[in-house]
Amino acid sequence: MQNRIRLYLILIIIGIGIIGIMRFMKNEVKQDFSIQDIDSISKIVLSDKKGTNITLKKETYDWYVNDTYQVRDDAIQSLLTTINKIQLKRTVPQSKLNSVVTNLATKGVAIDIYTKSKYPEKKYIIGGNTPDHLGTYMILDDSHEPVITHIPGFHGFLSPRYGIQADQLNLNTWRSTKVFALNKNDIKEISLYHFNKPKESFTISTFPFVLKDINENIVNIDNEDIINFLNYFSKLNCQSFSNLDKRYEKRMDKLHRLIISHSEGKDTLLTYSREQEIDTLSQKPNLETMYATLNNGEFMIIQSYVFNKVLITINQFKK
Repeated sequence: MQNRIRLYLILIIIGIGIIGIMRFMKNEVKQDFSIQDIDSISKIVLSDKKGTNITLKKETYDWYVNDTYQVRDDAIQSLLTTINKIQLKRTVPQSKLNSVVTNLATKGVAIDIYTKSKYPEKKYIIGGNTPDHLGTYMILDDSHEPVITHIPGFHGFLSPRYGIQADQLNLNTWRSTKVFALNKNDIKEISLYHFNKPKESFTISTFPFVLKDINENIVNIDNEDIINFLNYFSKLNCQSFSNLDKRYEKRMDKLHRLIISHSEGKDTLLTYSREQEIDTLSQKPNLETMYATLNNGEFMIIQSYVFNKVLITINQFKK
């Protein structure tokens, strides 16, 4: 009799254990936010509560945001790494459950991740961060329970990796800051005009290398100096994009007009002074950055220390 009771108890314990394991496994499956094969991801859609929608779409090898601008490499790689490595950290404490649910419902950013199907592979809502800033509140689309997520080994919260700042999305967060990315062998001619000192302007032709001043006089310099100059155009990025109204362009002082003819066409960069803008703290003119437009597009802010190596004078070639 005792042996039979003991056997029943053992069977009950085993049964409870199996049920517990099954529930745990089911919960783990339900709370799986990651996608292992990130190369299969073709589109990512993010939407905030302010009505901003961001669509990141893969076209062959490059990613584009809202079918218009190329996406920053570092931004998309950070997002894909997050999607790949994100894990459940722990459940939300009961004491914080109501506030977390409210936050997700009112301020959360929705993300839909597509692979080969027209339906999302993953859908979840991204909320705020935990008080220790080491976890992020999220909830899967098919779950009723928010959880805390993280990336093992990463010390910080995850929302910025989704392009979220203060519960909002911004198109410019994703845009590539690339201005020029030219191979020196693809450049045919560069013309640089200085509005404030026209005599310092010049034109460089390639194949063969020729440097001319503003009066079309040939200036003798070492070919190696021209090659070094051309190499600078392999990677030139702006600092950010500006909301400055294009109507102000006529009032602004032009500094440079840089025209580059290359194998894929011609690009024109115009730079403008920001000396009129006074820093309210230092009361000094802004000399560290310039406004710029590429092919008469919107205003960018470019850093002087980045572009000064190409916005040089002809005299700097002679030295």
